[in-house]
Amino acid sequence: MAEERLIRPADSHKMRLTAGLLLWLGLFGINGIHRFYVGKSFTGLLMLVTLGGLYIWTLLDFVTILAGQFTDSLKLPLQKGDRDIPFLLAPFVVVGLLLLLVIVAGNSNEEETSPTSSTPESDARSASAHPTPAPSITASELYAEREANATRFDQQRKGTWVRVSGLIGEIDDGRVQLVVDEESFNLIGITIQTVDLHDLPTSVQASVNKGERFTATCKVGDYILGSMQLRDCKQ
Repeated sequence: MAEERLIRPADSHKMRLTAGLLLWLGLFGINGIHRFYVGKSFTGLLMLVTLGGLYIWTLLDFVTILAGQFTDSLKLPLQKGDRDIPFLLAPFVVVGLLLLLVIVAGNSNEEETSPTSSTPESDARSASAHPTPAPSITASELYAEREANATRFDQQRKGTWVRVSGLIGEIDDGRVQLVVDEESFNLIGITIQTVDLHDLPTSVQASVNKGERFTATCKVGDYILGSMQLRDCKQ
């Protein structure tokens, strides 16, 4: 009787590409399916309950599949295809691009939504870098504007900068008073209605005299007892 011999096939009937794609499911928490596919049920179950050995085992299997060294339960190498490697690496490229898009989009949103911090120092630097010329007006015109409509004046002028000019009536208590009614001042030398300039440097106050014309840039303040108060004045 002739001796019968078993002839083992050179490769498994299982496909490397299929095993590799099934392994990719391990990255989504379903580890070990590729081992069930090749007949390694015990190690497939072990990989499933250990999350692929905390994904280290899963990554090692993936490298082995790419290298063509992964075998089935009969120790036969899996069948290889010419396009296995590109197909198996394609998910890496896709996931990498998606992560890059998420990072770029997150940075863009953060820049758009993050509030810009503002400090008095930065505001001052910004104002000095982009100065807005203060409108010029005489003391008489500024006073008359307030007398015409006090409510509108406070809404539109208060807290804004003006470059005011006029005739100096008095210099006292650290302030320079500009005359509102110059004609009366020239006749009797005194005036009740004034525009008071505050916070001028001492050197500026010392260099001017009563009866001279004077111009300064100031911030419009309150109206007190017939006098318009201008603050933070500078020449």
